[in-house]
Amino acid sequence: MDRIKSGEDKIREQGEKIGALHRKVKSYGYPMQELKIQYGQNKGKSYSDEEDRFLLVRMHHHGIDRDDCYELIKRDIGEWPLFRFDWFFKSRTPEELRRRGATLLLCIMKDYKDEEDKKPAKGGKKRALDDLKSGAASRDGTPSATDKKRKR
Repeated sequence: MDRIKSGEDKIREQGEKIGALHRKVKSYGYPMQELKIQYGQNKGKSYSDEEDRFLLVRMHHHGIDRDDCYELIKRDIGEWPLFRFDWFFKSRTPEELRRRGATLLLCIMKDYKDEEDKKPAKGGKKRALDDLKSGAASRDGTPSATDKKRKR
């Protein structure tokens, strides 16, 4: 039973990654030029922003759920004119591209989770009903004419 649950969790997580990648790429009109990645501490020193954008766009194009996705991306890198003289990127193996893609997907997932956490609740910035009933952290009422007389 535990194996079934862990398998279902992996399938669900893979679906979330695919969904987050699709949302990220489709949110830009020209993702190869405009796509922004919030790296955090996972930037790495080797890959440029152009290479990372290309990798994400091609992962979206081919589909990360395909077995030969990274072999196809490796072929695309060799054919793409932008990387004609980029020996570092052209010499990466499909396994190295897969690892970098996984790192970039983690960055996208973290960014997506942060955006979900920042969304306010449906009612906006309202206090909980229990807070209102208990009177906790409530502001003072409007001063009345009797309050002015008492202060003098």
